[in-house]
Amino acid sequence: GALVLASSEVRFNVDSETADPIDVKAKVVFETMSMVEEFMLAANISSAERIFQNFPDCAMLRRHPAPPPSNFDPLVKAAKQQGFDIIVDSGKQLADSLNAAADPKRPYLNTMLRMIATRCMMQAVYFASGTIEEPLFRHYGLACPIYTHFTSPIRRYADVIVHRLLAVTIDADATYARLVDKKETQK
Repeated sequence: GALVLASSEVRFNVDSETADPIDVKAKVVFETMSMVEEFMLAANISSAERIFQNFPDCAMLRRHPAPPPSNFDPLVKAAKQQGFDIIVDSGKQLADSLNAAADPKRPYLNTMLRMIATRCMMQAVYFASGTIEEPLFRHYGLACPIYTHFTSPIRRYADVIVHRLLAVTIDADATYARLVDKKETQK
């Protein structure tokens, strides 16, 4: 159910002496990478459910609000000009529309439409669970009702908080007063 959006990733080969770029290649995507992504998604969702169950007022979660329909105007217009209809009433309809917007004669058209769709999205944000209503927890891009980052603790301090909360839920660590205070967590 998650949206598949284009995010071009490239690799540079550089001269070992000058460090000047000498070649650029698109990153090769293997089927096993998708499997790892699915496992990471499952781990992140399970972690979110666990910390929310144990800390309903201060679980560090990540939500991705649904974009207003007007955000998709550039995408709908670009697709229409190329002969495709993009339906944006739900994330599922958007995903299905993007999947259908392919032309074997123009292999990069679908990638271009997905890049435009990426620019239509809202920013995902961290929040403390006790600060908003549960229906607003939803992650639009991943099509899941609750989400956090458990699998990337080296990227953001918020991810470290998730690890600390999880450690408390399995009695591997003691809690900190400020960690379970929703006002402190939201700062």
